[in-house]
Amino acid sequence: MIKINKSLIYLALAIILWGLTSWPVLSPPDLLIGHPVVLYGFVLFAAGLILRVRASSAMQRFNRGFPSKKNILFWLILSTLILLLFPPDISRLYYPPAPIGNLAQSKSVIGYPIGLMPANASCSYGCLINVCVRWVPGPSPQCPHPGSGGGCCTDYELQCGPDCGDPDPPPAPSPPTINSTVTCSLWGSNGWCRSNARLVLTASDPQGYSLTITGNAGGLFSCSGSCTINLPAGSGIATYSVTAPQSGKSATGSSNWKYDPQLPVPDVEIIGTEGRNDWYISPVELTATGSDSLSGLSNVSLSVEGGPPWPSATLNDGTHTIVVTAMDNAGNTGSITKTILVDTEKPALDVFINGTSGLNEWFVSPVTVTAFDSDDTSGIDTTQYSIDGDAWQEGTNTTVSIDGEHIMDMQSTDKAGNTATASLSLKIDITPPSSSFTSPLPTDMVRGNVDIKGTSLDAMSGLSLVEISFDDSTWLPLSTPLGKWSSPWDTTQMPNGTYPLFIRATDLAGNREDPVRIDVVVGNLAPQVDIPLSTMISDALPITIRPGLIPMAGAQIVIHDPKERWPARRFTYDPGEIPTVMQWDRRFRDGTIAPPGRYRIEVLAWDKFGNTGEDTGTIVIPDGPTATITSTLTSTITPSPTARPTRKPVSQSVISTQPPAVPTERPISMPKTMSAILWPAIGFLGLIAGLASSSLSDPRPHALKQMGKAITRIMDQEKISLWKGEKHD
Repeated sequence: MIKINKSLIYLALAIILWGLTSWPVLSPPDLLIGHPVVLYGFVLFAAGLILRVRASSAMQRFNRGFPSKKNILFWLILSTLILLLFPPDISRLYYPPAPIGNLAQSKSVIGYPIGLMPANASCSYGCLINVCVRWVPGPSPQCPHPGSGGGCCTDYELQCGPDCGDPDPPPAPSPPTINSTVTCSLWGSNGWCRSNARLVLTASDPQGYSLTITGNAGGLFSCSGSCTINLPAGSGIATYSVTAPQSGKSATGSSNWKYDPQLPVPDVEIIGTEGRNDWYISPVELTATGSDSLSGLSNVSLSVEGGPPWPSATLNDGTHTIVVTAMDNAGNTGSITKTILVDTEKPALDVFINGTSGLNEWFVSPVTVTAFDSDDTSGIDTTQYSIDGDAWQEGTNTTVSIDGEHIMDMQSTDKAGNTATASLSLKIDITPPSSSFTSPLPTDMVRGNVDIKGTSLDAMSGLSLVEISFDDSTWLPLSTPLGKWSSPWDTTQMPNGTYPLFIRATDLAGNREDPVRIDVVVGNLAPQVDIPLSTMISDALPITIRPGLIPMAGAQIVIHDPKERWPARRFTYDPGEIPTVMQWDRRFRDGTIAPPGRYRIEVLAWDKFGNTGEDTGTIVIPDGPTATITSTLTSTITPSPTARPTRKPVSQSVISTQPPAVPTERPISMPKTMSAILWPAIGFLGLIAGLASSSLSDPRPHALKQMGKAITRIMDQEKISLWKGEKHD
């Protein structure tokens, strides 16, 4: 068996490792030609490999002794010295300038073109040199230790050196040639093309070099060999050149062109007053016009309703069709058709009024205003009306129902904008006058001579007549200054009862209001009051009050001292509290007990109209001892304060209020006593009372009462004073 030295194995492994490592860094040819950098790399990798192997072997004997450690240290120091003393020296190579802009191939790797021509067949072997073609700036991940050039070269290429001599130059080349042609699919007049104008260019080179054609024909163009250029509309000179890049030779040329593919634009000048909806409201003057931006306008004309061509025309009312034709210098023809609408007449407008006529040119009902309009040319567009200057509203008719004097404006507008107007005045008063009573009112009661008052108003046409009636049949006219009126009414001869009153008014337009009615109550008769002419203090005093038609308002009982030594005693009652009997406790208002004697008693009763009835009598206190009696009243309700109206002669009055209240003085209780001597007198008084009660059916009750009083005076043989107009406290 052949024994192989370990050192040879180490060397072989180093070569293999160097090759595998340098392959992605250096190009394969460099591995074969023994470039100094390659040799340096071989030594460096071999030393490193041996160092690693020896170090690995030494680590196995690490614990066997110190000498092995010295060997490890020796190889480490030796490798470090080699790296420091013999760094890669490639300064002899050509270093290109620093990279700029678009030369970057990636974020970390930049290729540097060396600037020498690539090796070719004409370059001798002695002129070939290695040139760096991939340069990585450092420091970077691919070039952690840049050299003196500021980076690392990762790829090399064989190229001709700059000092190699060139072969003999070839003979000078000949320039290329170029030909042009303007083509057209439709030729017009005056050398103008009307469709598909093109510039056709053909070039050739004697040496057969490739050619490039450039030029300007209304815009820059470029092509190779030969090309066809679409010419733009208009006229001009196309310039062009052909160049052979290999020879550097060129040739130039130019061609004229005129191209008008567009039709002229005909138009018409219209002179007239424009209305609405494309209508003219005046005669229209027409003039044919046109334009052409390329070859220019040759002629223009117009025809109306298919007639002969003319340069101008005049149109009146109607719908007209015109054709305008224009031709340019290239022979292109364009035409347009237009419709011209002319309406110079206003619509016909008639207005009719329908309503109920009253007096003095007033209408007394809503008024309907209707417009009838027509237009034979453009037709009616809108019909509008305005009331009293307000905004215009659409419609051919309207109804005015608001009282007042109105101005009605109507207008009819045709589709051309012609407007016809009409205006009229309307006086409308639909509302009748309004009347009312101010005195008496429906809740009042009257008596005597009454002055009936009221007002009548008419807010529109004004009052013409005011009338009053007491039976809704016979009407009496009244004077109405400023709408106020009055009428006297004598009720003194009228029995108590309810009577109607009527009032009505008529305005200047003829409206008459429905009669206004109120019912009033007439009450001229006062309540009747009856008490005995004389009553013993020990007896109860009967009181009879017969009201008239008017409801009672109150009553009062007054007891007087004939010598006016003590203030009178008063008892006042509301309508529901008036007693039917009374017994006096002999006390006056200041509490004085009346001594024996005769004392006048007065009973008054009044109704709500103030009609007052009264009666008087005498309360007798006999001489001798008398017991204190308690006054009693036959009544269901305790008296409460009210007022006693002032007595006055019956006259005109309207009453609607109650008299003011006064304090009520209640009777004081006294023991009831009876003198045997008075029984005959009491019996006679009963007779008189019977006669008095007959007054309910007798029309002369007051006369009988006066007769009874006279008889009583004779029997008592005393002079009885009659107090009239006496002041009551």
